[in-house]
Amino acid sequence: MAKVIIDPGIIKDIKERERAVYDKWAETYDQSLWATWLKTWVEGFLKDVPVASKILDVGCGTGTALKQLQARKPLLLAGLDISPKALDVAREKLAGFPHDLRTADAEDSFPWPDDYFDVAFFNSTIHHFPNPRKPVIETYRVLKTQGRLIVSDPHFPFPFLGVVNIFLSFYPLNGDLHFFSQQGLRRFVESCGFVRVTQRPSAIAARYTLAFKPT
Repeated sequence: MAKVIIDPGIIKDIKERERAVYDKWAETYDQSLWATWLKTWVEGFLKDVPVASKILDVGCGTGTALKQLQARKPLLLAGLDISPKALDVAREKLAGFPHDLRTADAEDSFPWPDDYFDVAFFNSTIHHFPNPRKPVIETYRVLKTQGRLIVSDPHFPFPFLGVVNIFLSFYPLNGDLHFFSQQGLRRFVESCGFVRVTQRPSAIAARYTLAFKPT
């Protein structure tokens, strides 16, 4: 992935706009076609989430993905998101299940200790970060040895991927900044220390990357 350099002032504006958009959208987000599509992504990688594990969703939004993962009988469903109102909706969904949801910018330090989670995933969120290395390195820190990283995102074929990224460089929509190619994402997670990287389809026009924290 080509390095994206964005002025810090622009980054602040992007994040403030993104927070405002998802705060406003929180109550109706789950009725959108986008949310319906994302559910199929989680179904695609569900089998790679071990039963009875501690799970972290980076950019969890309204908690739909975490609710789906209740099927894996988790010990803990944790998530962080920049939108406090989205997290209010998520807490209602996860009531009665062990959960830990935090309002936070994922590009800051995660509010959990080292070697804490068995699985961490980014479901359609990695393309939102001006510096995606920061949250992925933090993910590495909070995962246990042999913990699993899952990154699920839209899959744009060439040359459409380039067109999309050029457009986003001028108009980042609601915080969408830059999409990885599959090869670029593989190299990226490996550069953050992860190993045994595999990539598979998760839904129509979406793929997920599975990688492990080494021993």
